[in-house]
Amino acid sequence: MLVAAIVSSILVACAQPRQCDPIELAPAAAASLASIEQGGLSPLAWPASCDGRLRVTQVFADALPEPGGQVQRLNVVVDRNGERGYVFSQTAAVLAFTRIPPQTHRVEASADGVTVSGFAGPAGTGDDIAYLRWRSDDVTYELHAALRPWLTEQDIVSLAVALIESTDR
Repeated sequence: MLVAAIVSSILVACAQPRQCDPIELAPAAAASLASIEQGGLSPLAWPASCDGRLRVTQVFADALPEPGGQVQRLNVVVDRNGERGYVFSQTAAVLAFTRIPPQTHRVEASADGVTVSGFAGPAGTGDDIAYLRWRSDDVTYELHAALRPWLTEQDIVSLAVALIESTDR
């Protein structure tokens, strides 16, 4: 019942042009989301996928420092068959960066007048990562991905664009 309420009450994005489904929540993630929502923090966007193997395995809130106090951030962790894919976050905090890690390259895209900025490349741990950030309607969105054969840099850029397009409706 909670999953049905989430599906009907949130916007869904898909990185593919064909019909996709909201990513399923693991039971523990659904319970965490319900608790977080009771505290007054609700998702404004929710990723979808045409890959039925993706699953939201964790939902948690943390706090970011802002002048005058802290601002909550909602984080959604998406895995595929137990392998971490990405974390999608949303917050009212204003987050900015100007430098990117060594060995990475800048990534930019835009959709509906919103610019996505970030970087991708080696993380220094033997893994490749992608990190994208954009701000729309006073909300900062972030995608932090572990790049894999099944989750490429272009997939993450496409997901960001689809999320922007879903929230601008």
